[in-house]
Amino acid sequence: MFVVLRHLGEAQLGAREALGVPERIVLVDLPFTLASANVGDAKEYGPGYAEFRSNARLPADFLDRKLSSRYALHFYSEAERADIRDRWSR
Repeated sequence: MFVVLRHLGEAQLGAREALGVPERIVLVDLPFTLASANVGDAKEYGPGYAEFRSNARLPADFLDRKLSSRYALHFYSEAERADIRDRWSR
């Protein structure tokens, strides 16, 4: 199973539904938690990185090319690709 980390919580709910597992049963009870690492905002270049993410706009033809690639079509839903297009073209 492939799980996109930004959707980890949704994946657990989906697994419950698909397997018919009641909510009272814990699917995963591990003795550790996931922590963020290698976070760009926390690095020396963090302020410039944050400014780029806030202000960058990408050309429509570039977005069209990237979002119609086989990777984008495989890993992102149509709604997610629309959100990405909107985020980087506004």
